[in-house]
Amino acid sequence: MAKKVRHHGDSEDLKRRKPARRPRMSGKKRAVAKPPTPPTPAQIVQRVRALNILAWAHGTMEMLLEGFPDDRATFQPTPIDNHLLWTLGHLADTYYVYANMLDGRRREPPFDYVRLFGFGSKPVDDPAIYPSLAHVRAEYDRAYELLVAVISQQTDADLAKPLLGDNAWLAANRLDAVFKMVHHEGWHQGQISSIRRALGLKSIF
Repeated sequence: MAKKVRHHGDSEDLKRRKPARRPRMSGKKRAVAKPPTPPTPAQIVQRVRALNILAWAHGTMEMLLEGFPDDRATFQPTPIDNHLLWTLGHLADTYYVYANMLDGRRREPPFDYVRLFGFGSKPVDDPAIYPSLAHVRAEYDRAYELLVAVISQQTDADLAKPLLGDNAWLAANRLDAVFKMVHHEGWHQGQISSIRRALGLKSIF
């Protein structure tokens, strides 16, 4: 019996040699995730403005602290005056409050700051009941840096949003809250300016 010779044109051979078919391409291109677009200067102008005015207010307080004697940190020309130690602790506590309202986190100042310096507290000319001036001043600076970091993470769109938490009624939006906080600091700085005058210290302007 003659042996069958297979030619290249045989169907079985063609099946083996036929290249694999490529998948058909649909008319739609595959979606590729794009990296987030960084904000343009125009989009962060309000944030920069808020940070600049807050830095100006903080710098003014630094000037008011120049030459202020440590042993007069609780001096009150009258019993209704807010002394320097209470003012710095109160502003530090306020920074925590506003930072929490800007990003919704819950942070607490150290020790008894809320009781000694929080809303509704009253300054007393008794250094023994307070932390040292050095401690309170350091906490004031630390709370300020915290607030700056929180504001720096906000976009202009975020700054147009309401505050978070139970005290959201304090400001129309987050940007408004920053400006009101600067006003709050200026209010208390005016009192420290009067105390400097009562102590015979030179004017900062």
